Amino acid sequence: MLLVALFQSCQKETVNTSAPGTKIKLSNTSVSARDTISDSGSFKIKLLQDSAVVDETLLYFNHKASPAYLMREDACYLQGFGGGSLSSISQDGVNCAIQKLPFYSGMGIRLNIETKNSDDFILQLSYQNKMPEGMGIWLKDSYKKDSINIRNGNYALHIDKTDTASFGAWRFKVILR
Repeated sequence: MLLVALFQSCQKETVNTSAPGTKIKLSNTSVSARDTISDSGSFKIKLLQDSAVVDETLLYFNHKASPAYLMREDACYLQGFGGGSLSSISQDGVNCAIQKLPFYSGMGIRLNIETKNSDDFILQLSYQNKMPEGMGIWLKDSYKKDSINIRNGNYALHIDKTDTASFGAWRFKVILR
């Protein structure tokens, strides 16, 4: 019964991550690109306010994983009562606390950031496992039209609750290259 409730909760938390009229491709990518990150390669991104951790999300790579949400592979995001939330978004639009996915060069993974109030925050790479040294983990900010390799430092951002473009599922994307 608990699994049914969790599944229904995840279904309710889906986000439309494609522009209207755009089809989403859910197939795995080519075998040649999968070996760039070894299976079980992973990293976490934290959302911080001042020095306090608000939330974090984990991205875990496996060449056999599905880019779409699968209950047996991924952990859907269940929002808590804190000041903000950070989740990754599966290719079919489900918010995930932990997302297992296949790697392909140049891939983009959307992040969803929600906060209770307008304020300053920091995005930080907090954990890495088996990630290739030469690979950049780029955080692309479509709101500020900026990007940073967060392997090299933190990213400061401001959320303005009166400006819906400053938060949500469309502002940030992680790009691996």
